[in-house]
Parts: sequence; structure tokens; C-alpha cells
Amino acid sequence: MQAADARAAGQRTGLDVELVFCENNAIQQIQQLYSFIHAPEERRPAALVVETVTAEGMERVARNALKAGMKGEWFLNYRGGAFLLRSTDT
Repeated sequence: MQAADARAAGQRTGLDVELVFCENNAIQQIQQLYSFIHAPEERRPAALVVETVTAEGMERVARNALKAGMKGEWFLNYRGGAFLLRSTDT
């Protein structure tokens, strides 16, 4: 259902949506995110929307994304708390 909703939202807004799945594996998820973050600039996504397996390691991923030049903000909301990073925070 979430995948279909994401695709439908992309169609409504005219955005390309690429879905990747990590099969509930946090290490695989972080590796997938890094592959997007460190892609050549012309292939780097404008945004990442992530349903995290775990919050562990996500702040580091967010900081690396901002350092790599992905502009904007990262917000992570999870059971243990939340954090917000802006590109000026790195």
C-alpha cells in the first residue's frame, strides 16, 4: 500500500519516484542511502523519504548527506525521540 501511495503521489506531482526495499535490514538500508547520497551530483535525488528500520545510524547518514551537498533539511521521528538537521548545521 505505501509503495502504491508513493507512486501515486509522484504521478500527481510530476516527480519521478524510485522505491527501494531493504527487507527490514538496517545495514542494507544505510548502504542504500549512502549509494544515493554519494552518487554523482547529476544522479543524486532531490529528496529522500525513508521509513527507517531503526534510528541507529540515521543521524550520521543525514550529516553525511548534508556534507555531500544535498541541500535542505533532515527530520527523523522515531520512538526514542527526534532530530532535525539543516544544511547549516554540518
